[in-house]
Amino acid sequence: MYYKLAEPFAFRGFKLLPYAVRAERGEHVDDEPIFFDKPTFLELLHCDGEHDLCDLSDDVREVFDDMIKAGVLIKSDNPLEPPKSYQRYKIFPCRYVDKVQWSITGKCNFRCRHCLVSAPDNRHTQPTLEQCLFTVSELKRCGIRKVDITGGEPFIRDDWEKIFDALVAAQIKIGIVFTNASLLDNHVLDVLEKIISDRLSS
Repeated sequence: MYYKLAEPFAFRGFKLLPYAVRAERGEHVDDEPIFFDKPTFLELLHCDGEHDLCDLSDDVREVFDDMIKAGVLIKSDNPLEPPKSYQRYKIFPCRYVDKVQWSITGKCNFRCRHCLVSAPDNRHTQPTLEQCLFTVSELKRCGIRKVDITGGEPFIRDDWEKIFDALVAAQIKIGIVFTNASLLDNHVLDVLEKIISDRLSS
C-alpha cells in the first residue's frame, strides 16, 4: 500500500516538538500542527508515494487511517507522484509559536492619556525599514506564519505598505491590525482588501 502526504501539508519540526505535520496554505493554514511521537513520525516520512508500506503496526495504521479521513494523507494501491519540495521535512530553529504581535512603530498621531505610548516618561521610536525587513526574514526563518500588527499607530509609517508586502511575500498571514483608524483612507483599505483576497485565493 502506498501513502503520500496530501497538499498543502508538509513535514515540519520545532525545538522540543520536532515531529509535526501542518498545512502550509489553503483552508487549513490556520489549524494547529499535528504533533507525533518519533516512531510514528519516522513511518510518516516514508509516505512518499514510492515505498510500499505494507508492514505497519496497528497503532500506526490507526493514525494513518485518521489522517486519510482528515484529508492529510493519500492512500493508493499503486505508486503515487512524489511530494512537492516544500512538503519535505524542515525543522525550525525555535520553539513552536502560533503567532506573534509586532509593534512596527512607537509613534502615534494621538496622545491618549490612557495609552502606554503616551506615557510621559516613555520615548517611543520606530525601527528602520531595513530592520523591519530583517525582522520579516527572521519570522519566516523561525516558521512564524501569523502576525498581528500594532504600534503606536501602524499607518503613521510612510513605508507600512512595504512591510505588509514583505510579510505577504514571506507567506506570513497578517491577522489583526491594531489602529485608531484615523489614517484609514481608500488607498489603505484597497491594500488591505487585496491582502485579504490574495490570502483567500491562495
